Amino acid sequence: MNQWIYVMGEVSGEDVKIGVSRKPFLKERVKSVNAEQTTSAKYVLLVGLLGSAKDEKAIHRYFSHLRRSDKGDRTEYFNPAPELVEYINWLRSQWWVTHNGDEDATTMWVEDSTNWLPDPSRRIQRGTHDIEMLIQTDQALSGPLAGTPWDWFVSDEAQIQDYFTPLHLVDAARTAMGGIDLDAASHWLANKVLRIPDFFHMGRSAMENDWYGKVWLNPPFGNYLPWFQKIMHYVEIGEVTDVCMLSPTWAFTTIQAQDFIATTSAHVLLSPTPSFWGNSQGRTGRNDPHSIVYIGQREDEFCEAFAEYGIAMELRVRNSYSTPHS
Repeated sequence: MNQWIYVMGEVSGEDVKIGVSRKPFLKERVKSVNAEQTTSAKYVLLVGLLGSAKDEKAIHRYFSHLRRSDKGDRTEYFNPAPELVEYINWLRSQWWVTHNGDEDATTMWVEDSTNWLPDPSRRIQRGTHDIEMLIQTDQALSGPLAGTPWDWFVSDEAQIQDYFTPLHLVDAARTAMGGIDLDAASHWLANKVLRIPDFFHMGRSAMENDWYGKVWLNPPFGNYLPWFQKIMHYVEIGEVTDVCMLSPTWAFTTIQAQDFIATTSAHVLLSPTPSFWGNSQGRTGRNDPHSIVYIGQREDEFCEAFAEYGIAMELRVRNSYSTPHS
């Protein structure tokens, strides 16, 4: 039977508690855990998900070498070593978990535990600390983790620069490519809706990790050259088979985009301009024309999938296009 599996962190960073709860809402379990403490220790919820008692035991076994020996028969308390802390942070980046404990267990998605039980690859490290910055880019300034050693964890708040893609466009890309394996620039909150199996974000850089499979990309507004170069590299070595990239149309018309565009096979000029969501100030984006370009062998499927969202076309690029005229 599925129940909540929760991970709580002591507010001073002393330890981590991993347990199970049958309460409908995990925030109720947080209250009871704090009421049970015989010391000044206080706990905050780090992450919760639905699983079985067997899954909880599997996590306990995996991290048994970190179990606190001074807790007697209370076997749910663990030392916060990097391998455990980074696994918790990885869990927080998944769309089928809760951060705040407000979700009802009866409405939460149940993910197969083979996709989330501890594994050396399931870790997200803390970003590099910038000594010149008083406030780090990954530091939570509000919410239950603010002011705790856990304030650098994957955030459950959108930022002023976040503009998430409308679901219908991502679903069209999913149809066009026959699925999506990786979102190369995303956010935990976006993936609660988009539900892409793997994604890169501020705490897991697309520039420092390998790309693979069928890729969806809506990169940050501005400097697109590094994104073009990443796509071309992974397509060239065969690790990426299909790409759908959404950006303002002008981004695909610059000199720095020419080599990239020469590798594409289809394009849709979106009409109307998408209304993006998730922005912390409620903005829906600029009204610039936007396009999605496609790399892969499914041109017909791409054009069909996006036909109702704009002007879809296959591209026939001249071989000389990538070489500027002298």
